[in-house]
Formats: sequence, C-alpha cells, structure tokens
Amino acid sequence: MKYVDYACAWTVFVIGVVGMTAIEIRHPPQAVLDTPLLWIFVAMFNLLRLRNGYSVRGLRVFCPASVGNGESVRPLR
Repeated sequence: MKYVDYACAWTVFVIGVVGMTAIEIRHPPQAVLDTPLLWIFVAMFNLLRLRNGYSVRGLRVFCPASVGNGESVRPLR
C-alpha cells in the first residue's frame, strides 16, 4: 500500500510540474499558475508524510490539514 501512496504522490507532483511548464511555454489567455502550484504543494506534503511517517510529532494532523486547507482555497479563485 505504501508503494501506491508514493506513486500517487509522485503522479500529483508530475501533474503540477507539467501543468506549470505547459502554461509557461504556451501562455494561454487567462491562465494562472495557482492550480499547478497547488498540486505541487499538496504532493510535497504527501511526500513529506510518506518519508517521515508518523514519527514526527504533529505530522499526522498537519499533512491532511494542509491538504484540506489547500483544497478549500481552490474553489475561491
């Protein structure tokens, strides 16, 4: 199951990087970098959680809370 978590986290990270690169190369009208940046942000916290496990005090609550916080901002843009 841990391999699936890593695969999903890396997939989200790659989607963010590819999205940001596509926006920078093509310059579509009214495109902003906040969505790919949010995907990178979410992937980094998931990778941090997977790497450190739950040995870091507060990480178990912090990572899902940060992901939830990032996702709650997305509809407001």
